Amino acid sequence: MGLVYIARREKDRKLYALKTLRGRERGKEEMIKSAALFRGEGLVWITLGKHRNVVQAFWFDLDERYRPFLIMEYVEGDQRYGVSLGNWLKMEKGLEPSLAIRFALEALNGLGYAKRKVNEDLNVPFIHRDIKPDNLLITREGTAKVTDFGLVMGKGGTPLYMPHEQWGGEAVEEKTDVYALGCVLYEMIEGRRPFDDLTIDGLKSKHLNKKPEPMKKACSEMKGLLMRCLAKSPDKRPNFQELQDGLQSVYIGLTGGPCTLADSPEPLSAEDLNARGSGFDELGYYEKAVECYNQAIALDSHDPRFYMNRATARLALKDFEGALGDYQRAQALEPDAVDVLIGKGSLLVQKGDRENALACYRQAERIAPQEPLVYVSLGNLRAQDRLYDEAEGYFRKALSIRSGLAEAHLGLGNVRLCREDYKTAEVSYQRAINQNPLYGEAYLNLARLCQLMNRPIERDKAIEMACRLMPLKGENSGDI
Repeated sequence: MGLVYIARREKDRKLYALKTLRGRERGKEEMIKSAALFRGEGLVWITLGKHRNVVQAFWFDLDERYRPFLIMEYVEGDQRYGVSLGNWLKMEKGLEPSLAIRFALEALNGLGYAKRKVNEDLNVPFIHRDIKPDNLLITREGTAKVTDFGLVMGKGGTPLYMPHEQWGGEAVEEKTDVYALGCVLYEMIEGRRPFDDLTIDGLKSKHLNKKPEPMKKACSEMKGLLMRCLAKSPDKRPNFQELQDGLQSVYIGLTGGPCTLADSPEPLSAEDLNARGSGFDELGYYEKAVECYNQAIALDSHDPRFYMNRATARLALKDFEGALGDYQRAQALEPDAVDVLIGKGSLLVQKGDRENALACYRQAERIAPQEPLVYVSLGNLRAQDRLYDEAEGYFRKALSIRSGLAEAHLGLGNVRLCREDYKTAEVSYQRAINQNPLYGEAYLNLARLCQLMNRPIERDKAIEMACRLMPLKGENSGDI
C-alpha cells in the first residue's frame, strides 16, 4: 500500500522517514480504501507519541498534489546488519538466545504500550496484525522498535506469521500478535521459521494443522513458552503480560538479571507537540490538536506557529473568541505571517465581519502576491458577495500560480453554478476531483449540480462518493 522514503528536512537538516501512498493508477475505489487505512495508520501512530520501543511519528499532512504523507523518525541501524530484524536474520542463522529474547521483550513492551495508549486515547482495541521481522527495527544501539501500524485499523497480515484466526477471517485479539511474535522469536533462535512453504495453500495448511519442528537451540523453559505462543487456539496462548513474565524468567536464567524495559513514554519537545497537534488537526481530531498546542505553548510561549495552529483548530471547533485571541497573539509575534492573515480572515468571515476579513486578505496579498491561497480566499469572499466577475478573476489568478489547486477549481465551479452555467461548472468540479480524487466537498457540490440538471443517477453516485470520503476525517465523522 505504501512507499517509504528517506528525506532530509531543510529546517533542521535531519533525516526522517517519509511514508506515503503509492500512485493513483489503481482507480478511485482502491484509492479510497487505501486512504482510509492510511489515515487510520496515521491516527494510531500520531497518538502513540514517543516511546523507546516504538518508531515515533511526528506529523501527518498532505503535499501539494494532495497525497497524504506521514513523517516518522529515521532509525539508523547497525552498519553490518542494517535496520530491520529481517536483515539480521538474513545474515545470521540464529541469534544468541539472550539477544533474541531481549529483542522480543522490547517488541512486546512496545506493543503493550501501544495497546494501552490507543485504548485510552482513542477508545478502540489495538491489534498490530502484522508482526514480522521486517516490522521490527533495530537501532544502531541495539534497541528493538515496533513499526508499521498500517493494519491496526484494517485487515490482513503476512502469511508466514499468521495464526489460525487470521487465516479464517475470524476476530483477532492480543493473542494474535502473541502468535506472530512467537513465530519471530522461534526464527531468531533457531535460524528458521516454524512454518515455511513455497505456496500460500501450503503455508495455510501448516499454520492451521501442523506443529512446528522441535527446537534445538532453546532451553526447556523457552521451548515450553514458545509452544504455548504457537498454540492453534488463542485460549491456550499467553497474553502480553504472561509472555513478558515468562520471557523475563528465561532471560534472568541466561544472564543473571532482568531485561530493563521503559514502561512510560518519553516527554515531547514543544516542536514535537506542535507537529503532533498538526497531525491531529489534519486528521480532524481538533480537540486532541488543541491539547497538543496547549502543551507546546506551555513549553514555549514565544513561537507564533503554536498560536496560529491552535487558532485553526479552535476555529474548526467554532471557538471563535479563542481562535481570534490566538490569531492576534500570533500576529503580534509575527506581523507579516500570511497564514495568520488568511486564517484570521476566514474567522472574520464566519463572524460576519466581511470588511475586516477583506482587509486581512488584502494585507496578505501585499506581503505574498504569489501565494495562491490568498486569491482562493478573496475569490470565496467575493463569490459570497455575489461579485462573480471579481471572484472568478481571483480563482483564475490562483490557478495561474498553481494550476493544480483543487480549491480554486472548486471555487470556479461554485461561481459558475451560481450563474447557472452548469456545463462549465461541471468541468470545474471534475477538474477539482481530477487534481484531488479524495476531495469530498467537490463530489458534494457536483451532486448539487446533477440535481439541478435532473441527472439523478449521477447525483446519487456523487453523493455516495462524498459520504464515503468526508467521514474519513475527524472525531464526529458520522455526522454527515
